[in-house]
Amino acid sequence: MKLDKAIKKPVDTMTGEDFWSIFFAYGADSKYMNLLDKMIAAKEEIKMAKELLQTISRDENERARFRARRKFQMDMEHSLIVARDEGEVAKATMIAKNLLEMDLPIEQISKATGLAREKIERLHKTE
Repeated sequence: MKLDKAIKKPVDTMTGEDFWSIFFAYGADSKYMNLLDKMIAAKEEIKMAKELLQTISRDENERARFRARRKFQMDMEHSLIVARDEGEVAKATMIAKNLLEMDLPIEQISKATGLAREKIERLHKTE
């Protein structure tokens, strides 16, 4: 198993993936505190993650607040991505309509806008 090999490595030869894998697998295990202390000394992000984990592990209410904040952040990021993607499609559709009015071939419009040929054909029929 990869984690078994990673935990035996000297800290100065560990990859970022090794650090995080070990942290998430053994971060709360007192048997590995010495190793975790060495990892913390080597990588500031691990120290910050440990402090955050200790903070949110204090009580159930704090864990619930943390999960709610994280879910809100993820939902907002997702909404921004969806809105951006929808905006890009709307812009490409507007450009395709303009190119159709200029009588450009559908294949060229598809290449220029990135829209599927079928979508452009539907736009052409509605005009």
